[in-house]
Amino acid sequence: MTLKEQSTIIDRLQKENFDLKIKVFYLNDKLEKQSDEGVKEMMKENVDMKVKLAEGMRERKSLKRRIKELEKKIQEIGGEKEGKEDDEDNITELWELKERVERYEVEIEELSRREKEREDRMREEISRKGATGGAEEVGMLREFLETETARREKVDMENRRLREEIWRMKNESSGQPHLSSHHSISTRHSSTRPVSERGRDDSRERGLMNQLRVENDELRREVGAQTSMLTSRNREKDRLYQEIEDLKLHLRNGGGSGLGIVAEHDQHQQHQNRAASVISDRILDRSVSRAGGAASVAGTHVSMLSESEREDFENVNGQLRDRISELRLKNQELQIQIENYYREIDQKTEDTERVAAEFEEELQLAHAEVQEMQAERNDALRMREEIEMDFDQLKEEAEEEIQKLEEELDIRLGDIEKLEEDVRCKEEDFKGLQQEMRNVSDIVVRLEDVHEEHAGEVRRLEGKIEDLQRTLRENEQEMNVLEESLRDANEKIERMTVQSESAKGEIAFLREEQDADKIKIGELETVIKGLEKAIEEEKEKVTDARERLESERKDREKMGDKRQQEWERKVNEKSQEVMNAKDEVRRLRSKVSNREEEAKQWRERLEELERALREALGDLSGTRTGLFKSIVNLQSELESTLEELDYTKNELVEKDRVLKDRENLLEGMALESRKLTDLLDKERAGRKSDRAALETLKTTHHQTRHTITQHQTQYTELEKTRNKESKSIHQLEQQYREQLAERNNLLTQIWLRLSALCGPDWTHRNSLVSTNTNNVNGKQSMEAAVVGALPGFQKNMLIAVKTIESILAGFKTRCRGVERDLWKEYQVVENALESRTRRLERLENLVRGGIGEQNGMRTEVAKLRTENRLLRAELNVVKNEASSTTTTATATAVPSSQQTTAVASSQQAPPALHRSKTSAAVPRQPPKEKETSVPNSTAITRTSSTASASQPSDPQDVSEKRWILRLRELEKRLKAEREARLLDRSAAKKKVEEARGTSAEYKAELERERAVSGSKK
Repeated sequence: MTLKEQSTIIDRLQKENFDLKIKVFYLNDKLEKQSDEGVKEMMKENVDMKVKLAEGMRERKSLKRRIKELEKKIQEIGGEKEGKEDDEDNITELWELKERVERYEVEIEELSRREKEREDRMREEISRKGATGGAEEVGMLREFLETETARREKVDMENRRLREEIWRMKNESSGQPHLSSHHSISTRHSSTRPVSERGRDDSRERGLMNQLRVENDELRREVGAQTSMLTSRNREKDRLYQEIEDLKLHLRNGGGSGLGIVAEHDQHQQHQNRAASVISDRILDRSVSRAGGAASVAGTHVSMLSESEREDFENVNGQLRDRISELRLKNQELQIQIENYYREIDQKTEDTERVAAEFEEELQLAHAEVQEMQAERNDALRMREEIEMDFDQLKEEAEEEIQKLEEELDIRLGDIEKLEEDVRCKEEDFKGLQQEMRNVSDIVVRLEDVHEEHAGEVRRLEGKIEDLQRTLRENEQEMNVLEESLRDANEKIERMTVQSESAKGEIAFLREEQDADKIKIGELETVIKGLEKAIEEEKEKVTDARERLESERKDREKMGDKRQQEWERKVNEKSQEVMNAKDEVRRLRSKVSNREEEAKQWRERLEELERALREALGDLSGTRTGLFKSIVNLQSELESTLEELDYTKNELVEKDRVLKDRENLLEGMALESRKLTDLLDKERAGRKSDRAALETLKTTHHQTRHTITQHQTQYTELEKTRNKESKSIHQLEQQYREQLAERNNLLTQIWLRLSALCGPDWTHRNSLVSTNTNNVNGKQSMEAAVVGALPGFQKNMLIAVKTIESILAGFKTRCRGVERDLWKEYQVVENALESRTRRLERLENLVRGGIGEQNGMRTEVAKLRTENRLLRAELNVVKNEASSTTTTATATAVPSSQQTTAVASSQQAPPALHRSKTSAAVPRQPPKEKETSVPNSTAITRTSSTASASQPSDPQDVSEKRWILRLRELEKRLKAEREARLLDRSAAKKKVEEARGTSAEYKAELERERAVSGSKK
């Protein structure tokens, strides 16, 4: 996986994470703005958390799928070179994905915690509304609180279990091999890791996810059940309120007959109302007690109460009715709000499902693109492996061919040595040696020129290689800079993880806020206790009044005659009770005076409530008698619930004891909550600063990402240029090897020629070169020393050149000695020839004078002529030898002096013999030869004239013609040799110009490459 693909994946994940965070932030703000509504806030938060959880589950599934695909690819790849790179990238990606899974788990926990906080806040809101609404709703809220606390404890236990499982999974995942950047062993373990362990881990994670889904569904069902229970209980409460109003009206109109109706209705409805909820019983407790008290007083003392007192009681009852109607209106408003919440929840769920479907489609497309990119990457890696395999094969074949060529070279060098030995044996003549010297001098000159050209090219190539190496070093430095920037980006990512840990600390502080909310719940429970005590006292009063009524009825039946006396006594007692009741009425009036202003509003609401009740009952034209009938039914239900109250009293005593213990705990927690609020304020301030730092970090991160993309593009361009340069370097290396091979062949040829000139003894002595490899002395032949020990070879070459110089220097002295000897012999021959010519002239005179002695003289003349011809032939041979020796002496004199100066100056390059001087060297005749040539020519003309006069067909003329033809052939050869030298010079000049052109091209290419590298920098 390339850096570009990793950066794109990281960017996409960061964008998703940022979008999720923004969504959570705005949703939190919205919920804080709507905190007064309570239930609506909780439901919206629940919906958002469900959406988040679904997205997290979907993301986790996609990440697991991604992990499985990467593990399969890691198992399929399996090469050492490719494994070291691809396994590292894949393992880093796996760990990044696992870290993302852990982050999503943390976010899920945070969302669940927020849901708990919203639920607690809702409980507080409901408890607050219940406290302000009156004692009727206290029991319902308390029951709801108990159920919610039980459910919260269950959820806490479940969350603890899930946290323990997540912690165990994290430990198991941390036990797995870490990133390959820290250790290469982990790549092997990860590649050889059995598939069964991975499948087991995946199955565990799937089980956890399924478990979380099931628990989320259970929570949803519980929330739905609770909302449905609330709606049913609200309806039940409204129905009971209507029945209470009907009962009150019936009792006011019918007097004591209401109790009989209640008793009859009680027997009929007792079995049906056993299953009524505790909340509705507690709500009706207070209102029924009031209605029962009023009924008993009205039934027994109708005649005793005055009109003013009756009006007072009716006012009190009206106020109570107004309160009941207000509560009914509140319940209706809450029900409407709940229905609106359900509609909004449905809309939100539909929107979230639609968004989730869109996200799934986008994720599927992204996964398909990623799979295509991975397939392309695998194809590219496969092609790279094939290219590397082909390159290795070609390299091995080239090495084998080079070894074969070296072996063939050794064999051919051996054959050449044998042939040269044969040639040496055959060409021992002086002429052959002379010609060989000329050839050697020409070859040495050419080789020196070629060597100089090759040395210049080698220097240029070495400079070019150094420039390329410099550019490679600069590219490596840029790569190091890019790697450092990547490390900085990784460090910034680690800082982001540290900031996420600080966010986790903030979550802990919010949990402490939840504990503070629990303290507030405890305070509300204390208020509930006080209200329950007041309810119990009123219930005891009601029971006492009923017991008295029953005792009075029994006494009436038993005591028929004494009824009036007891009646008076009881009337006195009742009058006392009435006085007490009047005192209570005064107290109630004092309370009612405070609520008279509210009563007006309640009356209006009562009318609306009666209208709403009739609409709810479906009898718009109904009277209050119907309402009283429903109240009678409620009265019968009341007696059945009184029996259950005794059972609940015992439970309340136990709960009071538990609540006392909790109060002690809550007092300590209140102190802690104050401390925690201070810490929370500090933490919020720190969170604001962290948000500002996070925004700055995001901006810097985007900038670094932009720079990384730029560096990546530069890196790709540098890789392209590096590949081109590697190709050009490879070509230059091939050219350099070929030129080295040519140079080595030329040096071996020069060595063979020079050693042939120096002689077999000298070559036998200097045929080996001493080498010093790894402090071990060894010896190599000159043919092997060209490649392995060039300094030793150069030393032997210089020794050979020095020996040839010494031979040439001695050859000059020898030529001079030979020239002196030849001149001496020539003078002797010339003197003898002059003496003989004189004799011949005398003989001619004698022949001319004497005719008789003609025949004897002819024979003597013939002998003298033959001797003369032989002497001429010898003279011509001596002349030719003298001319050849003078030319060689003049040709070698100048280069020998130049050689000595060159050796003294550099001692590295062999001495140069210039062709201009060799070609310009013309043999010069000494002055004596010129002087002697004239009489010689005259003598020749004489003899030829005499010979032609005497004997025109003499064999001596044929031999003279042969010598003349031979001289002409020699002149032609000399001219051809000069022309060949001129041609060689022109060819050498052309080669030098071509080499200069190639060097100029190489320089231009180097300048272009430098300009390109400078522009990239």
